Amino acid sequence: LITVNRIREELAWGKTVATTPALDGTETPSEEAAMLNQLDDPCRACSLAIVDGMSTLQAVVGKCFGLALPNNAHKTVDLGDPLAARTIVVNAQTGLKLALDSVVHEINKTYTPGRVESHHKGLCRKSLHAASLLQISSELIRALTLAHGILTIHHDAPRPYIFFPRPTWFWLGMSPRSVVEEEDTPSTPRSATELDTDLTGDSLSLDETHATLLPAPTTATYTRKWSVARLMRTSTILRARIRLSVWLKGLRHSKDMQFAFKHALGIAILMIPAVLPESSSGKRYYESSYGVWAIISFVYVIEPNTAMTWRTAVWRVFGTSLGALYAYITWQIAGTNPYGVVALVTAAEIFITWFVRSSTPGVGIVTSITIPPILFIPYLGIGQNSILHLTALRAFQISLGIIAAVFIDHLIFPKRVRFIFLSGMAKVVEDVRELYIELSSRTHENRSSGFKSASELVQARSCSAKRELRIRKLVTREKIYLSQMEHEISLMPISYPAYGVYEKAHLTPQSPPS
Repeated sequence: LITVNRIREELAWGKTVATTPALDGTETPSEEAAMLNQLDDPCRACSLAIVDGMSTLQAVVGKCFGLALPNNAHKTVDLGDPLAARTIVVNAQTGLKLALDSVVHEINKTYTPGRVESHHKGLCRKSLHAASLLQISSELIRALTLAHGILTIHHDAPRPYIFFPRPTWFWLGMSPRSVVEEEDTPSTPRSATELDTDLTGDSLSLDETHATLLPAPTTATYTRKWSVARLMRTSTILRARIRLSVWLKGLRHSKDMQFAFKHALGIAILMIPAVLPESSSGKRYYESSYGVWAIISFVYVIEPNTAMTWRTAVWRVFGTSLGALYAYITWQIAGTNPYGVVALVTAAEIFITWFVRSSTPGVGIVTSITIPPILFIPYLGIGQNSILHLTALRAFQISLGIIAAVFIDHLIFPKRVRFIFLSGMAKVVEDVRELYIELSSRTHENRSSGFKSASELVQARSCSAKRELRIRKLVTREKIYLSQMEHEISLMPISYPAYGVYEKAHLTPQSPPS
């Protein structure tokens, strides 16, 4: 690639004609013209050698890379053709060098002080033309050497090969020989012939040729190999993969799945003693201490967001305490007297109903379900625990379920009500903005271009009504979240009065003008 690029740069100069008139009016003397004419034959011979070398190089590339050329030139090329073409180019280059040196030497001998103003324009033009030919021939010699190496590998290989370039120093315009010379290693003295050959860089070793080539089969019959990677890139599998990825992403971010995972995790942790062997202490503890009460308490307390979990936990604590205390007092008063037990439990239900109809219904519900286990287990003679011990077990198991629910709800996929409220308020503000922009645009169009048709007006009003209904639903939901924020416990102080002012100012749904 570097060789081709350099040849293109030299060819971009174009052909230099010796008969071009001088720009400053200074013409080349006749004796100098006669000397410069001596360069015509060597330049012509070098040009022909370059053309023949390029043809040979093209034939080698066509044969090695499977390219069809006119007149089947790629089929007639032989292994020694690149070397023969290189020899011709080297000889033509040497002849041109000698002729150019001789002409320059003769012109310098005829130099006189009176010709200081002469620019030797003919010599400059001829020298530029000859230098371009010498540079092209040097690059072509390198290319033919490389082509001979490729043709040798192609001839010795059992089957046709293609050569892919791989990263080497050639990509930076440097040969491995020049890189070695720049290293801080002791150099051995070389003869003048070796130095001249090395400096011109007219030859490449086969080692350098192999260093830039990576053989791989090309013209052999292509067989389509099925593999797992190719199968996974088919259109059907790609569509299935994309659909599965979208489904898994939605499943991973689904609030219902996250809550179900927390629910299942808490139950699994609390049920560990229940699945232990019968002889283990954990299994005996679970059966004797009524471990199922902790699971029931966990299921009752855990909620979709942290504020509701804390509120339910507080209700559970108060309800359990009231129920346990009332059951203990009832047992102390009535004991095993069935009439006394029925009378006191009925009186408790009146008190509990007031709690259910109040602003804290959870306290009444929990109190109602706490009294029967504590009161009727000893009354029916189930178990050997005393009423005081049973009350303590009930409080302990309920507390264990509450603690598990609070920890899991705060550590795994926590849903903070304040963040939910702010996100919902952003949607409300966005919908209100779009609604008023739509109404303003409609009013402006009616004033500027007259009223629309009846169907368009009905459709616009229907869209506005639907958007307004959606805003009202969002506002109602945000008011619920705002009331729940009071029960959320956070280390950072939250300005609930500011949210209350915001509620009165912005969350009161008002009908916009239609």
